[in-house]
Amino acid sequence: MWNEVPEDWKPRLREHLRKTTGAERDRLSACDFRSDQSVHIRFEDGSLAMFRYAFAIFSEDLQRCMVFTEHCGYHQFPVGAASVEIRRSAPAG
Repeated sequence: MWNEVPEDWKPRLREHLRKTTGAERDRLSACDFRSDQSVHIRFEDGSLAMFRYAFAIFSEDLQRCMVFTEHCGYHQFPVGAASVEIRRSAPAG
């Protein structure tokens, strides 16, 4: 399923949720996604991917990045941290 967290990512997700929300869980809810945050990925060939309402977790040992989105599921990419940018939009005014 596109919205099931793979077993090998659950410990990393638990750690992320513990750091960001203080919660001890490996399931996501809508309030775990910031409306002002997006994840931008640049691939070696110059291609780009952008996900709104998302966050990314990196795995050095798996040499992968997992992008968690509120509306488009969860996706693994074979990229390192240098290829991923987390952006937050600034409030107008």
